[in-house]
Amino acid sequence: MSEPRITYFEMGQWPVFVGFTTSRKAFQHEVKRLGIKESVPFVARASADASTHFFERAGESTCCIVTMPKRGKRSHSQYAGLVAHEALHVVQEMHRQFNRGEPFGDEADAYLIQSIVQNCLQEAFDEGLKVAHEPKETKQ
Repeated sequence: MSEPRITYFEMGQWPVFVGFTTSRKAFQHEVKRLGIKESVPFVARASADASTHFFERAGESTCCIVTMPKRGKRSHSQYAGLVAHEALHVVQEMHRQFNRGEPFGDEADAYLIQSIVQNCLQEAFDEGLKVAHEPKETKQ
């Protein structure tokens, strides 16, 4: 079994780093490595299913880390929904940082969200994240 980690994804032309982890230990290690002095919870609230954290380092780049605990069983579609929710927060932060809150354009925003969701889900499933099986459709 590999060591828990944060996996960062290429964001193309945008000077932002987006990472993903399901490991509280990896997240806390990364916060320390980034030189963040204050205590940062893995998820925003104890009852939260996921969180996205935004950090600025040396005043030049934003680091967005999507964290999702492994607790509980979720279906693939529920998990994908959570990741999509967090991906939108990342894109919203990118708007604030690089475009004064304005969208980059419908298609650019859609591609950004798609890329973040795909990368996070790929990482989660590569890690062997256990999810509940999708309910089978019944024919009426």
